Amino acid sequence: MLARRLGSQACSLRLLFTRPFASTSGAAAADTRAPRKSTTPPAQLPKWPPAKPRLTKLKTKALVNEIEKEQIAKITSQRPFQIPAFKSGDQLAVTVLLSESTARFQIYKGTCIARKNRGLGSSFTILNIYDSEPVRLTWPLYSPMVRNIEVLKRQNFRRSKLYYLDKKEWNTFKVV
Repeated sequence: MLARRLGSQACSLRLLFTRPFASTSGAAAADTRAPRKSTTPPAQLPKWPPAKPRLTKLKTKALVNEIEKEQIAKITSQRPFQIPAFKSGDQLAVTVLLSESTARFQIYKGTCIARKNRGLGSSFTILNIYDSEPVRLTWPLYSPMVRNIEVLKRQNFRRSKLYYLDKKEWNTFKVV
């Protein structure tokens, strides 16, 4: 509506709003172009505060594994016995310290039904019958309470975890 009222002046108003700072002369129109980008980079300021070095997950895992290996080496060097190579299904005799004050030892015999190899957190479980009841006993492999592990008999099983053995009838299957 404004264009109808103003007539020819509306045309010049449109030019003003569509091309700001434009003039009718060709030489002045060349100056109205956008300035060229500078090819020189601006001076970069140092970031503040400086970034802290971060450990990645792989570096952290490698560091934890290295510390665990050192601890395992320290524990095995202090032990009077070597940990034998055993797997689930083998019959074991485990000597365990009951109390440090009286230095009483107990020997538990049974079938190894599980072994977890988790570095310093490795453990094993044996199964035996006490008073006609199946009993599972689990110990950390590097525990100072475990004084000796002896392999009595080696057996071959296809599974690595033999938890089904405690549900068997004990008349047909002899654990030890």
